[in-house]
Amino acid sequence: SMQKQLQQDGPQHIRVLIVGASFAGRRAYSLLRGTPGLQVFLVDGLDYSEYTPSVLRALVQPDQISRILRPQSCHVIAGWATGLEMNTAQGGGRLLLHDGRCFPFEHLVITTGSGYCQPIKPKQEVQSMANRQEQLQAAARQVQGSDSFVVVGGGAVGVELAAELVETFGPSKTVTVITSDARLLPRMAMQASKYAAQWLQKRGVLLIFSERVQRWPAGAQQEFTTGEVVTSTGRELSGLVLDCTGLGAKIPVHLYAQLLKGNPGAEEAAEKAARQGIPVEPTLQVTGFPCVWAAGDCAGLPFERCAYGADLQAATVADNILRFVLRGQPARPYPGAAVSLCGVLNDQPVQAVISLGSKDGVMQISRTVVATGWLAAQAKALIERLQLSIAQDNRIVERVWLPLEAAGTLVAALLLKLTTHW
Repeated sequence: SMQKQLQQDGPQHIRVLIVGASFAGRRAYSLLRGTPGLQVFLVDGLDYSEYTPSVLRALVQPDQISRILRPQSCHVIAGWATGLEMNTAQGGGRLLLHDGRCFPFEHLVITTGSGYCQPIKPKQEVQSMANRQEQLQAAARQVQGSDSFVVVGGGAVGVELAAELVETFGPSKTVTVITSDARLLPRMAMQASKYAAQWLQKRGVLLIFSERVQRWPAGAQQEFTTGEVVTSTGRELSGLVLDCTGLGAKIPVHLYAQLLKGNPGAEEAAEKAARQGIPVEPTLQVTGFPCVWAAGDCAGLPFERCAYGADLQAATVADNILRFVLRGQPARPYPGAAVSLCGVLNDQPVQAVISLGSKDGVMQISRTVVATGWLAAQAKALIERLQLSIAQDNRIVERVWLPLEAAGTLVAALLLKLTTHW
């Protein structure tokens, strides 16, 4: 079995252990597995995989819940990583699971994702697919039973959730979006921001810009809660408060805390990482630990946290492990390492599709909006179908997806370089 193979001492191969079967974890695993000279293993505590971007629609259409949850791939070792012991002399270390199992490695890749307000992301206690279905169904009942909604956050999550609410319930329920920025989708092109704002306002959504929530209902930054918020201007708004900022939930950094154990200032460093992400070098090696890597939402990078970025970071980690470990070549910095043909890049290429309900949306490549309306909505639906198939280890779909994403990334990187020079 995989576990026996991993637990053997004196490996003939270099063992790479990936913790977290998220977008980044699955991508790193798929790129590294089968490589001569490597044994690659993927560990996760959940018995299911989930297409998180579609959770927002499932909250207003609970019949979608079973479609976005799938049993975990047979390649995943089931277990929660609870401890980490590093070999300071020869490098590598051992990963400890909740049930006492212990797995040695030469390289560790941390892809444990980010925290978020529940039920957008599940808490650690929700380990089984049945429990996650229950959690989402309860949240859908909570949404159905509410007459007004206060969506906090004008980024991609807040915009998509507000669109789902207004498309499903129409004018029968009040939807308000509060953002501290002067526009929606502040990290996207102005055209995308205007398109999303006009779409929501046309359907009766109240948009409040440049105001922060200063007072929250108790627990509202951890899970959806009914109550009243007070903004920085003293405005009072009541309803089901839906925190879509991600600011109230901490990034899971327990493994990073284990790395720091015994070091001066370890507790403060771990607390900072829980807010900002695990500190990494430009090569995505965890700072101070050259045989430990981090990718995806848990990595402390100055870029948008999104599934596409997680894929690019995982590709960089995989490429750097091959270069660094097998070929003895220096690891290359992100994001340039993700797009070899474009040389040095100072910004992460972007391919973003924001859905506005089920039949509309806006699609952007780097700083250029390339599609709106029905076409963008279809692109989002296609990405979801492909990603769900890949999560189920469909190698044929994966072979189709990888070159498509690589081509799109190359276009995004070239556009990024062109628009930067302009």
